Amino acid sequence: MDKADPFFTDDDFDLLEDFLLSDKVGDDAMTVSVLDGFLTGIVVGPETIMPSEWMPVIWGERGASFSGPDEAEEICGLVIARYNQIIFELAEKPESFEPIIMSDHTGDLLGEIWAEGFVTAIEMRPEAWKSIFESDHGAAVSLIMALASPDTLSECSHDPDEVSVMANAIAEELPITVSAIDAYWKQRRGFDADVQ
Repeated sequence: MDKADPFFTDDDFDLLEDFLLSDKVGDDAMTVSVLDGFLTGIVVGPETIMPSEWMPVIWGERGASFSGPDEAEEICGLVIARYNQIIFELAEKPESFEPIIMSDHTGDLLGEIWAEGFVTAIEMRPEAWKSIFESDHGAAVSLIMALASPDTLSECSHDPDEVSVMANAIAEELPITVSAIDAYWKQRRGFDADVQ
């Protein structure tokens, strides 16, 4: 994370993680890594989706039980801070974009957790996303969707070690993959609606 643009700091991460793992939300609430994938999918997607629509998805079916307006403002503010940071980085310096991906005890990236959030964002506008699958950038989205579904990767190899290597490789390339998806939709929206 670039400390020159501290939209979302390490302390912010800890505060948000503590809230999302607390009993103030249900078991189906997003973790920070799922949330990061979700926000990224919202940012780079084909249509603008307002926070009033996507914010409730974060907390899960039960919703969030904030202790009061101050906590609600603080926690929602942290989410918006990360959202704004993703927008800024992809617009101003995409090479600095870094998804929030956890690692397991062996050091392997848990990219499927992040990818799960991204796919949730796609599911909010499935019809609008369809055209990218018919373009040269369709493979980029398909890789993220495969990462979100371990069963899909397992179809490529029955060797768990090979599947793990593939998942890690996809996760490590996510900054490039996301930038490509972002560029596709920005071009369609702003320059050439017929670009393939």
